[in-house]
Amino acid sequence: MLEWIRMSLMKRLHVNRDKCERLWEGKKLCPTVREELNRRMGKACDCIALKSTSELYEVETFDGRRYFVDLKNMSCSCREWDLSGIPCCHGLSAIGAEKLDMEDFVHSCYTIETYNKVYISTLQPMAIMKGLVSGRNLLRNFLMKPHQRQCFYRKPH
Repeated sequence: MLEWIRMSLMKRLHVNRDKCERLWEGKKLCPTVREELNRRMGKACDCIALKSTSELYEVETFDGRRYFVDLKNMSCSCREWDLSGIPCCHGLSAIGAEKLDMEDFVHSCYTIETYNKVYISTLQPMAIMKGLVSGRNLLRNFLMKPHQRQCFYRKPH
C-alpha cells in the first residue's frame, strides 16, 4: 500500500512538472485562474468605477449597489477579492479604469512560478532488494489473529 502511494506521488509530481514546462511556458497565471479572471471580467462590464484617489475607487453596479475598492491593498468591500486572492468584478472594473494589467493584482499563490516551486521536489526511486519483506507480507507477518476468549461453563449441580 505504501509503495503504491509512493509510486503514485512520484508519477503525479513528474506529470505536473512536465505539464507546466510544456503547456504554460511564457504565461504568468495558471489556466484555471486565467479562465476565472475572464469570467469575472465579463461581469465587470456591468460596473462603473469612480476614482477617489490613485488607489481608491467607488464602484457602482447597475442594480444600485456600491463597493469600495482599494487597489493598493488588493481588497474590495464585497470581500470576494480578499477571500479568494483573485480580483472580483468590482476590482477588475477599477483596474480597467486605471488601465493596469489585471494579472498583477492576482495573489502570488496562483502564479506559474509558485506552481513550479511546489512541484520542483522529487521522490527518489527505490530498488527493492532481495530478502526485504514486501508491503503485503509485512502486514501478514505483523498482524496477529484476534485473541479468542475462553468460554467458562457452569458446572451442572
